[in-house]
Amino acid sequence: MTWERPQVQVLARAPEKHSRDRGSLIISMKILAIETSCDETAISLIKAEGETKQPKFKILGNALLSQIDLHKPYGGVFPSLAKREHAKNLIPVLIEALNQAGDLVTGDKQKHPDPDLKAELEQIFSHEPVLFDL
Repeated sequence: MTWERPQVQVLARAPEKHSRDRGSLIISMKILAIETSCDETAISLIKAEGETKQPKFKILGNALLSQIDLHKPYGGVFPSLAKREHAKNLIPVLIEALNQAGDLVTGDKQKHPDPDLKAELEQIFSHEPVLFDL
């Protein structure tokens, strides 16, 4: 099996952090990757830097939680149980990945997001209150 470099699409540009060099855009971004299979929840935080044609990738944090032991008594994945466990596990797995990356900010060091962004996030998460019922 051969590995192919993934395509990078620049969705937002910050002029103070990006420049053009020899016709290629220079990027510096963090990517939050969330994956859920039938019985696993995984989150990675990846840093991409360099020219868009050949960026360099570094895994900053990576966390995985498997439900395999939970489903063993059923002889396979039980869908409604898997769905509930994904919702329950998503935030703890995110916290672990951010902690590994050194990007988890708590207590007195907590960052205060832009009020518009905070309102938008609260609206998005209002549809999934169980995510905050830890």
